[in-house]
Amino acid sequence: MAADALERRSSPSRAWTLARNRGLLAQNRGNLAAAETSFQECISRGLELGTPEFESTGRFLLGSVLLAQGRYAEARSAFPDTDAKSFVGRFTTRVSALLLTGISHTAEGNFDLALQFFADARKACRSWSPQDLLARIDLETGLAYAGAGRTEEAVALFNQVAARLKDNEVFEASAQLAHFNGDLRRDLVEAVISIPSTDPASSLHLARSVLPRWQSNASTKDDFSENPQIIFFIGDHTSGRWTISDNTVHWTKLPGNRELRGMLAPVLADMSEPGRHIVEGDVQKLAKTLLSGVEDIWGTGQILTVVPDQSLFGVPWAALPLPGRNCILIDHGPIVILDMPTFATNSPGHHKPSGSLLVIGSNENASELTTGLSNLHFAEHEARDVASIWPVGQSVLRVGTNASKALTSNTDLTSFEAIHVASHARVFNGLSDQAMFLLAGEDKDAVKASTIRGLKISAELVFLSCCEAADGCDKLSGYSGLARSFLDAGARNLVAPLIVIDDEAARALATNFYRHWLAGQTVPDALRAAQQDLRRLGDSGNRWSHPFYWAFYQVIAADGLIMPGTKQ
Repeated sequence: MAADALERRSSPSRAWTLARNRGLLAQNRGNLAAAETSFQECISRGLELGTPEFESTGRFLLGSVLLAQGRYAEARSAFPDTDAKSFVGRFTTRVSALLLTGISHTAEGNFDLALQFFADARKACRSWSPQDLLARIDLETGLAYAGAGRTEEAVALFNQVAARLKDNEVFEASAQLAHFNGDLRRDLVEAVISIPSTDPASSLHLARSVLPRWQSNASTKDDFSENPQIIFFIGDHTSGRWTISDNTVHWTKLPGNRELRGMLAPVLADMSEPGRHIVEGDVQKLAKTLLSGVEDIWGTGQILTVVPDQSLFGVPWAALPLPGRNCILIDHGPIVILDMPTFATNSPGHHKPSGSLLVIGSNENASELTTGLSNLHFAEHEARDVASIWPVGQSVLRVGTNASKALTSNTDLTSFEAIHVASHARVFNGLSDQAMFLLAGEDKDAVKASTIRGLKISAELVFLSCCEAADGCDKLSGYSGLARSFLDAGARNLVAPLIVIDDEAARALATNFYRHWLAGQTVPDALRAAQQDLRRLGDSGNRWSHPFYWAFYQVIAADGLIMPGTKQ
């Protein structure tokens, strides 16, 4: 539309702005070739206009794209002249160009040259310089020190950056630099774990104190859980896993984000497609990378608590083989997933349920929001099955046209110990608060995640038998759709699938789960048993043996993980 408007009414300066915005959009999408073309146009238009500031900004943008592609020498040639006497343009453009030039030298191992450019960038800053720019310069200087073997100087700078990041009243990321400064908090954690001599407990304590979602639950407590816990961190170049057992924190280095996603992609493709052949070698490679050594600290039948990160939120942990054992994870013990470290001593869903149950079931879509989804066949049957399993007189059933009335914004749900929803759900990647249940009824508005977050819930368990109800996370901070909304509203434990599900298999899994839970098993044990039930049915000729039907259900707990302080 902007291009059409410029055709009708030419404006060279606005044409430059359009080229810049196209380039930034392409860069955000990962289309670096298109971004490169747009930023070259920025340079050309700056020259045509005779506007040095436009030209220098275009050169900076082009250099940043070349840098992202590993074309370091070309990036340095593209950057504008950073000499203080001859430079024309914005102050932050010059400082950022010095910074990125230094980063290019660090990437090539020219650490002395990199330190010189970082020193120039720091010298050019003023008292009013943005805090995130100062922090980024210090962080990159520390990385150059680390590369040069000057570990003590690197650690001192990393601590300085951490102190600035922890002081939220002082530190505010500037919008105009956020695109180039990246995620300082995650980059700091990656920088610290990249130093071989870093103490595992200290690096975990740092991560807890600076990562946004973890930061809200940071503590200096030295309490430990009886159950083993594994906490993942995925970095661009270096990733890793903290393992906590026997009052000790261990650290295991893992490959960077791109390599891990390359290992995960074929496994997800095979397991999330019913009937598709699963390449055993791909699954074994992924399991060995993520879980090697876990078999030594995870006793049979113990709960294993997993805190994933980024793409690992999509892993069907239950179906992965346990390295060193001739079994998959759910054959060895139950699994609990957390999207953040928390502090609690209670095992998830440990006691036998005795209170009331709310069951919601809807085969049809909310009429205003039908978007090509066919009606379900078994959701209302599932709701009735679950209600009939629960002790007589202690369940409230809302099915069909009554379903949409059960989760309105003014509903008090504190009297229910458990809530079960079987219906269509719709999840939008990147718009977590727009995730919704599509429930039939008089109310034409779907029940959105933002509405659920405002409900009053004190349930021991919420079971969402809905497609992708455990998905919708932003991959950086964790679950942020329907699952997170129920946990934020007060639910202690949540069972939900990560992917689109088969509603007939979902009915079988849900009813088996409640039989096991009502018999006295914990929530994680009950889900594990129900998954094993479905798998056994598949082994006897039923199609449900494929991981698609059972492996992507997870127990997501609001608590249950106890994090250490600095104790070894």
